[in-house]
Amino acid sequence: MPKGSDCNPVQEWWQGTTTYYIFVPSFQDTDGNGFGDLSGVIKRLDYLEGLGVKSIRLSPIYPSESFVDDYVLPNNYTDVAPILGDARDLHLLSALLHEREMFLILDMPLTQPGGGVGQGNKAGVDLELELPSILSFWMKYGVDGFAFTDLHKLGDLNDLVPGIHAWRNILDAQTLGLHRRVMMVPLKLMKRLEHEASAVLPRVQKVFNLIDVVLDTSQTAEEIATVIDDATRWDDHPSLPWINWRIGGPFEPRINDKASGTTSLSTIPALGFSLLQLFLPGSVTLYYGDEIGLYLNEPDKLDFSWAVPMAWSPDDGGFSKGEPWLSMGGDWERRNVVSMNDSLATLRTMIEARTEKIRFASGELLIIDRYYPRRHKFALVINLGPHTLEKDLSKLYFGGQVLVSSYDKEGYVRFKNITLRPREAM
Repeated sequence: MPKGSDCNPVQEWWQGTTTYYIFVPSFQDTDGNGFGDLSGVIKRLDYLEGLGVKSIRLSPIYPSESFVDDYVLPNNYTDVAPILGDARDLHLLSALLHEREMFLILDMPLTQPGGGVGQGNKAGVDLELELPSILSFWMKYGVDGFAFTDLHKLGDLNDLVPGIHAWRNILDAQTLGLHRRVMMVPLKLMKRLEHEASAVLPRVQKVFNLIDVVLDTSQTAEEIATVIDDATRWDDHPSLPWINWRIGGPFEPRINDKASGTTSLSTIPALGFSLLQLFLPGSVTLYYGDEIGLYLNEPDKLDFSWAVPMAWSPDDGGFSKGEPWLSMGGDWERRNVVSMNDSLATLRTMIEARTEKIRFASGELLIIDRYYPRRHKFALVINLGPHTLEKDLSKLYFGGQVLVSSYDKEGYVRFKNITLRPREAM
């Protein structure tokens, strides 16, 4: 949580909670056409609630010229791509989420190519005049927040400032009771504003609620520690946006792709990195399928690993009764929700058990503290490398009880001589 308070202030629904990020065409098909749909998300609400997530985030659902290929280039911002369902399905989804005290965030890509050489991208809609009415439209269907995924690609950021305040005003005007509507922006936007429009940064910064930070798990422990320290400087006051940590997402490698360099038959890397992510201060977004180590086992299609269909059961995969639009993931007979119950139980425990401190970072070893006032102190110890590590960490800790482990450690461990297998986290 943001620094500057020794007490436990009342938190908004997006603060310190976990969001589950869904690429809708690959999550759950309900009509047999091989594409996931909004009804499929509804079908899996029990699973999502059982994980302990507070909100779900949907990839862009708007119509485009050739959905799914160009789904980030909408040609109508106030409709749903027919292959996914319609606005009534989204309204039902939001209503059912609200009944469970859960929330809905919608991706809103706003830029399109065409700004001219050296000028960056242009906006697909008028950001000051048109976008407020678009946001208002979706809020009437129950959307609780918006992730503006590509604002950092705009050519001139100074043109963005008037629009941002108009968006905030329209969101605040339609706030539901005590639940404020949310605006999420990428860290890349904040850094561009810092360097290109620093005069307006203080005014703009307080308009946002979440800053989306993507972690690259192929980095060393020192590099990841630097990224964490750099990102948390943006939320060093309670009035500033919270950091939202994310590892996977559309057009990004899967955790297992990053952990092994190639596809791996081990589910441990994905679980270990998920535990690392959940231990960080602020809010967290888990990308669908990473909780079961999903990956695409086709070397010529690795660029689409982020879109591999979700595997629900060991018999037929459980994704669709028809032919999936993209091949099922590697080893899906074992990597599925039913078969991975033990790993999912570990994940649920960490989501439930989420003030922090990086205690140690060297080579491939990273250690982070989390302290809960009047409760216990927790430590995450993770080996990010491909080799077994044997360390004497007794200067940091004497020992402790294992709460969760990505392998099979349990009981009490002493830190005098601790051994961590490759990618092991506990």
